[in-house]
Amino acid sequence: EAKSKDIITIDFIGKFILLSNNEDNFIQMDKEDKRFFVVKVPILKEKDPHFLKNKLAPEIPAFLNFIANREITYPDKSRLWFASEVFETEALRKVVVSSRSKIEKELINWFDEMFCYEAIENEIKCIPKLLYNEIKERIRGFNFAPVDIEKIMKENWKLIPEQNQRFNFPRIVERYNEGQKVMVTDIDFFNTVGRCFTIKKELIESLQNF
Repeated sequence: EAKSKDIITIDFIGKFILLSNNEDNFIQMDKEDKRFFVVKVPILKEKDPHFLKNKLAPEIPAFLNFIANREITYPDKSRLWFASEVFETEALRKVVVSSRSKIEKELINWFDEMFCYEAIENEIKCIPKLLYNEIKERIRGFNFAPVDIEKIMKENWKLIPEQNQRFNFPRIVERYNEGQKVMVTDIDFFNTVGRCFTIKKELIESLQNF
């Protein structure tokens, strides 16, 4: 858009390279974001002040020859050419995990703790209001509501609430163990009714491992 002239629109296809020393949260992404290839570049073990002139520049002709004559290894699978699983790196996973909100991180931690108890098998039925009461003390000073939890479960975890029904919701309690003469943590189930979500252990494991 030159001064005193009309805007001219042209097609643009390009790639942006972002460099950062902050490897966890230099950009916001979610698991479904297929736009980025994230690579952690290793630190040079030795610094060579003449690297550009003596080593890099002489390699340019050989590199151009390689580019011109190489055989394409990966077929054209997406708008970024590569299939998404090809560029899913450990560095990318770190950014995705770090991009999660405090609420989502705490929800994952809460479910992970609950699935450690033998009384709970492979799934937990819950409603956002009950989950809110369980995690609100863990993230004090952070304003959120049950509707924010519902949004995460629907939009991020792709879950659909079930029909109105009765279900047992687990809670951690402390009780005195007569045999061991100590206080121990255990699980009690609270029977309630509502349009619940079913959270499976496999879902939480997949969220942790990505």
